[in-house]
Order: sequence, then C-alpha cells, then structure tokens
Amino acid sequence: MKVSKLQNILNHFETKFKPEHKDVLLEDCRNAKSLERAIELAALCKDSYGKKHPHQYRLKHTTLEEVATKLLQKKKAISKAQTFDELYKCIKETPVKGFGDLTKYDVALRIGHYRDLFPTKVYLHAGTRIGAENLLGKIKKDSLEILEFPEAFRKLNLSAELIEDILCIYKDRMKS
Repeated sequence: MKVSKLQNILNHFETKFKPEHKDVLLEDCRNAKSLERAIELAALCKDSYGKKHPHQYRLKHTTLEEVATKLLQKKKAISKAQTFDELYKCIKETPVKGFGDLTKYDVALRIGHYRDLFPTKVYLHAGTRIGAENLLGKIKKDSLEILEFPEAFRKLNLSAELIEDILCIYKDRMKS
C-alpha cells in the first residue's frame, strides 16, 4: 500500500473516529461497581441503555446468558489475570456454541477496561484479520506486535486497541 493512501486512512480515523471513540458499553464496564457486574455487562453485550453492541447484534440472548454464566464461574481466574493476554486466554477458552473470536475479544476488552488490562498486541479476528492481510499480506498468526505495522501507525502512537479498530473499519480500503 502506498504511504500516502495509508496516511489518508490514518488521518481520516484521527479526525472522524478517534475524538468520538466512545463506546458506551466499554465505559459501562470500566465504571462497573464490581467485577461481577463488569463480567455481566461485557458478556451480555448490552449497555446501560439496554442497547446491544453492533458487533453482537446477531447473537442470541440465550447464547450471551450462557457466556455470562460461564464467565462468572471463572471470576477467580479472571481476577487473577495479570495481563490482557492472560485475561483474553481465559475468555477464549470458554466454550459456548456461537461465542466466536470477535465476541471473545470484545468481552475480554470490556472486562480488561474494568481491570485496567489493555492489549499490547493486535489480535486478528473477523474484519481485523481482513484489514491486516490487505495491508500486510497473508498472516498465519492470531496476533501481531505493533512493531509489525508500518511506521505511520507508530508515528501516531496508536494503541493496539485503536489499530484493531482501524484495521476493521478500513479493511476494504487497506488493499494495495
């Protein structure tokens, strides 16, 4: 991909999305009164207004209730996680039919915000993988280090979480 095209994408993100990068559900989880409440909110994928997050709008409520129940049973392990990687692994290893990679990442991210545990690498799932492969070529790993992305990303000092958003939002524009 040409540097100018990538820079245009990053500039657009900086002006259109970054200032408004407000996810009500993420904020609700961050400000939850307890870990149990953060797990419930994160797993049920509904914000304080009762609105389901767009990433999970197709998932059945019964599936999300099962996820919440299983994650509440793992509360001790979730509370012991010292890094986002450990937290994500705990969430990822929770078997529920219909609980896919994107939702597992989103749930881990929401609980991570409550726990002040943030991703230090970019996890590849759904649209994020498409964006990363359109930008970098075929990728066999499940995550990438920030240093593996073009310098333009590092110049903006973007977090792994924001890079994940950019790859997903602009996945089709990332093609060379």
